[in-house]
Amino acid sequence: MSEYKPEVKTLGQDFHLTWPDLKVEAHVSHMRQTYRGIVGELDITHEDWGILRGGVELTLGSQSSQKELVSSIKRRTKEAPPDIDWERLIEALGITIKKLYRTSSVERLNLVHHMVDSRVQHCLYPFIVHDGINIIYGTPGSGKSYFALALGLSIMTGESVVGFNPTCRHNMLLLDWEDSPEEHGSRARRIITGSGLALVVDDVPYIRAYKGLPDIAPELQRVIHDDNIELVIVDSAVYAGGGNPNEDETVRAITASLRQLNVTSLVIGHDTKEQGRGVRGSKMWEAMSRNIWMLKVHAEPGEAEISAAIYHQKSNRSAKHKSVGYTIKFSDADDTTIFQRDDQALLASPTMASGATTVEKIDAVLKEAMTTKQILEAINLNGESVNAHTLENTLSAKKQYVKIPTGNGIPLWGKST
Repeated sequence: MSEYKPEVKTLGQDFHLTWPDLKVEAHVSHMRQTYRGIVGELDITHEDWGILRGGVELTLGSQSSQKELVSSIKRRTKEAPPDIDWERLIEALGITIKKLYRTSSVERLNLVHHMVDSRVQHCLYPFIVHDGINIIYGTPGSGKSYFALALGLSIMTGESVVGFNPTCRHNMLLLDWEDSPEEHGSRARRIITGSGLALVVDDVPYIRAYKGLPDIAPELQRVIHDDNIELVIVDSAVYAGGGNPNEDETVRAITASLRQLNVTSLVIGHDTKEQGRGVRGSKMWEAMSRNIWMLKVHAEPGEAEISAAIYHQKSNRSAKHKSVGYTIKFSDADDTTIFQRDDQALLASPTMASGATTVEKIDAVLKEAMTTKQILEAINLNGESVNAHTLENTLSAKKQYVKIPTGNGIPLWGKST
């Protein structure tokens, strides 16, 4: 009697059942609670007969639904019916899946066993918090997709690509609603070549998505399981929901799907029409994410380098990180793109400098001992205005700066060692 109890393997929110002695396998996906009960999509195969039913909707616990399924299987195998009590097998399938679905929806944990050191909760400090929703946003053409891909390649290879060393190495999946595999492939090639990673990268998982993330989440679970994916990049927030991005429910559906996938995620967002006001769409993005960064760039026409600045907007696990500047170098001759840390990039334009703190502006120019006037002139070089009184107070108050007496009575300022 026990041969009708299946062997079960859980694949994300899907279930794969096997009856080895009976040569039967079943896969149940797209599980959901409806007014009729718990419903799932069933694929059932027999080793000799192949696919018996594919993509059939089964209401677990419904005798009429099970009876209809059994009848269709018997019709398909009537010429040489296998010695299987299909009524008992389908009943066992329904009971097993219903119990697993109900117990898997809620899992009671002990937080004592999850008290990890906050210093190691980043996959790539400070940009990617482990097991959370991270966001990078900016205006169109600001390079946010390029930068996100560089972060993903760094985590995938375990190598420094953007000037920070990843603390973990995970397989990455890029979900794309905006561009083409050729565009992202070209970017990936330039980053990989520029970072010297050609020998360690032979697969960059990518899916060109058309439906909303909540609609494709069950299929993604299989990809994530099969490829051992632990980081998903979503490009972009506006299109991933498949609905109105200004509605809270659209964002809740996306974030619920990301939690269901049980991966670390990096979501690429657009800036609001009133630039610098946050992620475009519902304010739920700011509520549901754990780590938010804003990206700005400045480029001179015809130049092969651009200045980029990325500003920390939100962190749930620590104080905000200081802003990070980059010079991004594009070489068509070498077919490379290189991200080089450069604090002075924070002052590349008044728009970029406006996002930096006074301390960040000082650090960007104070590379050697300077007078207050020299520091002020260097900061204001690109049109960014800093009040002299504010500058003097900041230099005096912060311990990282030291006043150096001189013989002419005009002290110099330097950085403490």
